[in-house]
Amino acid sequence: MATTSDHTDETVEVRVCVAATIALTVEVFYRGQFDHLFAKGFRFTVLTGPDGWHEVPLPPHVRQVVMPLRWSMSPLQDLLAVWKMVWFFRRNRFDLVQYCTPKAALLVSLAAFLAGVPQRLYLMWGIYYVAQSGWRRRIFKSMEKLACRLSTHISPDSQSNREFAAREGLFPLSKSSVVGSGSANGIDLRRFDPSALADGRRRIRQEWDIPDGAFVFGSVMRLIRDKGVNELVKAFDLISRNVESAYLLLVGSQEGSSHLDQETQAILASNTRIRRTGRQADVAPYYTAMDLFVLPTYREGFGVVNLEAAAMCLPVITTDTDGVRESIEPGVTGLLVPVRAVEPLRQAMLTLMSDPQRRADMGRAGRRRVQEKFEQSIFWHALELHRRQLLNRPSAATPI
Repeated sequence: MATTSDHTDETVEVRVCVAATIALTVEVFYRGQFDHLFAKGFRFTVLTGPDGWHEVPLPPHVRQVVMPLRWSMSPLQDLLAVWKMVWFFRRNRFDLVQYCTPKAALLVSLAAFLAGVPQRLYLMWGIYYVAQSGWRRRIFKSMEKLACRLSTHISPDSQSNREFAAREGLFPLSKSSVVGSGSANGIDLRRFDPSALADGRRRIRQEWDIPDGAFVFGSVMRLIRDKGVNELVKAFDLISRNVESAYLLLVGSQEGSSHLDQETQAILASNTRIRRTGRQADVAPYYTAMDLFVLPTYREGFGVVNLEAAAMCLPVITTDTDGVRESIEPGVTGLLVPVRAVEPLRQAMLTLMSDPQRRADMGRAGRRRVQEKFEQSIFWHALELHRRQLLNRPSAATPI
């Protein structure tokens, strides 16, 4: 095994392939991580499907390879992708191949297994089938089980999802672990710094025609059913009928109207105090325009946007479901509400809207919690130790 030396400090080099069906996944969940681990001896290849791969900026030391991986099901194309990946993995002899999302996990774990990759790591950042029903739930659960069986290790990004998956029979607890306190990549507190971005509040509000004195409920998410958009829009619409200063700021892409019910679509078209920004390359300034952050999601691996909002000193309302409930400290940094329920969500939004002191206390407590448990350099250190333990390859710089 090749090594790199720095005086008396020797770091064992590790060859890693990161795989995802959509290139945007890599941009969102690996920001900064490649540079940090490159300095520790990790050498990365990123393998993605063709969607948006040329739009994702990667460090020069990261190799990017495009494979015919698609999010949608296509048996012939999927078999072609597996065959190509088998030969790719055999030629490159990676120490570790890691992957996320059900489709990528199934295809990449199968290819890596057939190619004899020694460590196959499933990053379980959410469990898709829990928000499905009927035949879709059965199919996606079967996919998860097979991907877990083909993997040598599974790393959910929250303890509650790890325990839920084990109860569901996806894998034994002994085959899994969570890095640090959870999340996919920790939080960059320099990027999410409310004092450094203070001027963003007026600028963003002016850009989106929101009065300075308005109270802004906000969220950062894809505008799809599973993120709780139907419930959030309906709850806000009820509030806005009686509170003229209330606005709703939705930051994220909308993936077709079929993902939202007809009532929600009608409200989005008629309520003049709802702002939809579309996908934004840098969401940090948008948090400054908000007074309260809301994510009524049905399912989540962890709920990293809740941590981002907390780092920006925002109180958070989110749902009491596996994974996402760990992103806040209930009653201290935010409130939990039931999944798929409009009225409890409306009441929670009104409760915090009417109590500025409680919001301020929750915001400060939220940032402290992120600093203590989820700051990015802390997470990256835990991540390096985790990967080296899987490979049984210690670094002299960071002994295990």
